[in-house]
Amino acid sequence: MVKVKGDIVPGDYYVLVRADLRNNILETDEANNTTSSTSLVDIDVQGLPMNVLVSSVLSNNDERYYKLFIPDSLLGETAMVSLNSDSTKAVNELYISHGILPTRVQHDYAFDRPFSRSQDVVVASLDTGNYYVMAYGSLPAQKQQNITLLARKINFEVHSVQAKEGGNTGAVTVKINGAKFEEGMQAQLYDAVLGTVSTQNIYVKNSTLVYATFNLSGAAAGQYDVKLVKADNSSASLADGFRITTGSGGQATGGSSGNGFYCTIKNVGVEELLGISVDAPAQTRTRRVFPIVINYGNSGNVDIPVPT
Repeated sequence: MVKVKGDIVPGDYYVLVRADLRNNILETDEANNTTSSTSLVDIDVQGLPMNVLVSSVLSNNDERYYKLFIPDSLLGETAMVSLNSDSTKAVNELYISHGILPTRVQHDYAFDRPFSRSQDVVVASLDTGNYYVMAYGSLPAQKQQNITLLARKINFEVHSVQAKEGGNTGAVTVKINGAKFEEGMQAQLYDAVLGTVSTQNIYVKNSTLVYATFNLSGAAAGQYDVKLVKADNSSASLADGFRITTGSGGQATGGSSGNGFYCTIKNVGVEELLGISVDAPAQTRTRRVFPIVINYGNSGNVDIPVPT
């Protein structure tokens, strides 16, 4: 059995077989090392029907392919393909291409949650024809895992929020994924008892991704729904999608210049939120070029203000 991998178009093919490919065997007749099938061989992948949960087994460091057919009635609609696993230690990836089998390098759409067993990939505007889906799995502790895939049409909705909590002493920016987003929307954190926190700023990157900044200073701690409201008052919510917790806060100060120049950046009260590590050789010879890698990130639960 020969395993066919990505970067081909499913269809009918002749099979070409070559023996002694590297010419390691001494022969008097080299002309009989190549032959082909006398008839066409149909190469295809398993179907992934819309709204049907498909179960399968995914081996370690291996991939499985699926075909999702889009009829004319779904042209321009939005779809999401979801991958889930029964293994808590699995690290899975999900890729989609239109008209051709995807690979981990070449694809039209890809997962966005690294080191996760569950993945969702959204196709914002569907074309008709065949989409091909590739699920790739890695779980060194065991040889295989049980997975499920589901493809479904989605309307205006919120299906995930990152980060899922923020402190009530400053501004917090969250990433909101969903479908059919548009300019002019407003974002809210809502709870019937705790109240409503409206967005301070919102940036619509595309129809499936927005970034919303909320000023949580003084907001009541607790669990809130994440709600997006369009200009026509239609709305989409993710129940209990965000938690407001006790946070730390501060302000930014800048530097100045005198006889020489110096610059100091200090976030007063939130110094502990900025995590920094420097990767560099302990020593090096003079006049040598060497790399220095500076890693930094926010380890707190409020945005770190930018000095102005």
